[in-house]
Amino acid sequence: MAMLNIYIYLFGFISMFYRTDGYYEYVLDQCKYTSKDLHDMEYINSNVFNQVEYIRFNSTVGEFVGYTEYGVYNAKRWNSDPAILAARRAQVDSYCRHNAEIHYSNILDKTVEPYVRLSSVTTSSGRQPAMLTCSAYSFYPKTIRVSWLRDGQEIKSDVTSTEELADGDWYYQIHSHLEYTPKSGEKISCKVEHSSLTAPMVIDWDPSMPAFERNEIAIGASGLVLGTIIALAGLIYYLKKTSGASFIKAAMSCCGLNMKISVTFIILSTLVYSEGEILHSDLTIRGCSDSDGVDMYGADGDELWYADFIKQKGVDALPPFADPIQCPGCYEQAVANQQICKQNLKVSAIGFKNPEEKIVPPQSSIYPRNDVIFGVENTLICHVTGFFPAPVRVRWTRNNQNVTEGVHISSPYPNQDFTLNQFSSLTFTPEKGNIYGCTVEHQGLTEPQTQVWAPEVRQPRVGPAVFCGVGLTLGLLGVATGLFFFIKGIECN
Repeated sequence: MAMLNIYIYLFGFISMFYRTDGYYEYVLDQCKYTSKDLHDMEYINSNVFNQVEYIRFNSTVGEFVGYTEYGVYNAKRWNSDPAILAARRAQVDSYCRHNAEIHYSNILDKTVEPYVRLSSVTTSSGRQPAMLTCSAYSFYPKTIRVSWLRDGQEIKSDVTSTEELADGDWYYQIHSHLEYTPKSGEKISCKVEHSSLTAPMVIDWDPSMPAFERNEIAIGASGLVLGTIIALAGLIYYLKKTSGASFIKAAMSCCGLNMKISVTFIILSTLVYSEGEILHSDLTIRGCSDSDGVDMYGADGDELWYADFIKQKGVDALPPFADPIQCPGCYEQAVANQQICKQNLKVSAIGFKNPEEKIVPPQSSIYPRNDVIFGVENTLICHVTGFFPAPVRVRWTRNNQNVTEGVHISSPYPNQDFTLNQFSSLTFTPEKGNIYGCTVEHQGLTEPQTQVWAPEVRQPRVGPAVFCGVGLTLGLLGVATGLFFFIKGIECN
């Protein structure tokens, strides 16, 4: 990858992370920054064995710091070598700033507008108060603000919200809930603020029908009105040219027609939602066990590129809205690093005096990527987190039958406590009665862990769609009719 400098760890500590029946080791190279001019860039190199960070180089400190007996021993050795320190200190520019400039231009400066849906959830008893849910899907970057308004004033109480949920593919979603008792004449709205929007998005709650159905009706009505106006204008122009202005004047007077066109310009606020300073974190993770391995480049919790050792190739993991980033020679380097990692793993085990293997069981959750509608393709996401070592095995089922088509799993990604997380996804089309399951297997679990997903989904009504289609069709006919009369009027003139 042109954006990534491959560097060699002295004393055999090439960064890698692996699954095996024995120990696990990985090394993280992290670049942290908040400013676009990269003046606050910080480079951190961490060596982790058996979920213990034993040595770290931080560019703000300028030297290695050991956190275990083995780490202190190596820190003293490496700090006494000027060449090693100079090479590490140079990574701030040659590795971090170089890559961050590319990341900014190719992905971090991009934005994707959220799709927002406002819906109602009835309580199990069917009594008031009710629950409104405002969901924002498929947006980037992560930072977003969702709030509730009652007659234009922000509601502070009876509001709960999820955190931004990662979809595992650079997109995010969030869900905000409002518990309320409907009152006559009041207007409840959901307000969404995001860097992709030039002004806040405000959606009013209408209990009569979903927002997308109202949009279909509005589009059909707009097309119908526009076509009618153009058709009438063309007819009036044609009659004026053929029968004279007095005819039109008399006809309008006879019919009592008074036409007054008023144009009102509504100037919307163009205040852009400010995210403030965002901490970006680029990283490289390379790790190994005796039998498995990972080599991945990532940023802000998502993958940029990873080595697929089963298919023997490198994989570009960028989303559609990003510009491509090339990584020539990265897979070959990853393969070479695996052999070095396995040797280093043996050295680390001796240095740690063969401690008990650290095993932490995972936690998992399952949720859909988009708003769920019968017959519309969607994606189920199974997020597995907090486990060590990697990897986990994830199986998908539909009505207790294994499903393998449309399944994807990400590389292990480090958490702050040096445990790991992975995303598995299943592409599916919701159908009535189907129940999906995500089963996670890990050596820290005494039995497989299964999460089941069987939501209530809504069947779209055909009425608004039909009205939209008919309205647009009649609108186009009206436009064609108006143009026909305009042309005929010109010919008569």
